[in-house]
Amino acid sequence: MESKKIIILLLLFSLVMASFGSALTGRIGNAKAILDADVGDTIDRTIKVINSNNESVIIELFSSGDLADDINILDNNFTLKAGEEKKARFKIYVSKGGTTKSNVNVKFSPLGDGNGVGMTSTIIIKAGEKSLLDSIFKNKEDTSKENTVSIKNGNKGRGDESSITGNVIGGDGINVTTIIIALLIIAFIFLIAIVMVLIFRKKSTKRKEEMI
Repeated sequence: MESKKIIILLLLFSLVMASFGSALTGRIGNAKAILDADVGDTIDRTIKVINSNNESVIIELFSSGDLADDINILDNNFTLKAGEEKKARFKIYVSKGGTTKSNVNVKFSPLGDGNGVGMTSTIIIKAGEKSLLDSIFKNKEDTSKENTVSIKNGNKGRGDESSITGNVIGGDGINVTTIIIALLIIAFIFLIAIVMVLIFRKKSTKRKEEMI
């Protein structure tokens, strides 16, 4: 009798372990991003989607949050083979000032029957009104810190997002060095113009004196 119970328990344990082993896994890079931008900017970004499963999966991306209507996901539906990865491209139009929080949600689904798994990339945008001085002197960072986060089907949590924070700055930043060079060229041209005017006045004065 005891041996039968042990066999039944072993079978149940095997079934549970098999279900966990065959559970779908989702993996993405950049699970959280903090971006500096100006109102009116369009930020062009990608999110790495990784299929670490032993089967092909269907990937669906959709947006939510404060700027959900202003996020255009260009690669919103595709299939990844086992071990394949893809950088899904999306654009964000910064329509609001202040700090906004938006999400790009990634759903992993099996080709056949079975439950899928979802992951979220959180995008925090700190936007201010664009001014001339900001455009010239504001040095926007452009550092991407790509972290890979994974979640398995059946897990209730989404992992520790606090450990995957990176400053990921998108948008069209202005090259400060280029602006400085342009200002120096303008100043040089202006200086030449002043020298030419002074030379012209000197010659004009000399001619008047000769006429007298």
